[in-house]
Amino acid sequence: MNGMKGLLIFAVLLNCFNGIYSSLSVEELTQMMTSFRVQCQAQTGASDDLIDGINVGQFPRDQNLMCYINCLLTMMRMIRKGKFNSELAVKNINMFLPEFMREEWLRGVAACKDHGEDIVDQCERIYSKIECFSRNNEHFIFP
Repeated sequence: MNGMKGLLIFAVLLNCFNGIYSSLSVEELTQMMTSFRVQCQAQTGASDDLIDGINVGQFPRDQNLMCYINCLLTMMRMIRKGKFNSELAVKNINMFLPEFMREEWLRGVAACKDHGEDIVDQCERIYSKIECFSRNNEHFIFP
């Protein structure tokens, strides 16, 4: 099931609790990310079809979807003062991702860490960054 795999890898990559989740089981990580998805969908009204489309490179300019992405990254504390925390992303990539995936994920973060910083709307700015990241990472998946 590609969605669950995406939830797991994204949880591991972007966990923000400095090692707390590293001791959790696959089931617990998946449950946590499923919970985040449910909460952010309820807050934003983003549809399953739009969210799942991200994993196949579909990035429609939908405000609900943009705010869903912002919500997820905010819940994981990957956004500080309205900006993506690339330093924590790099730390988690090196710590938790399988070695064969690291290079592309690090390249994606490096290519996109400053992408969209001139965009005023926070949801759109974070969405733009994730869209950039997906174009710069062959192994991109999103919950």
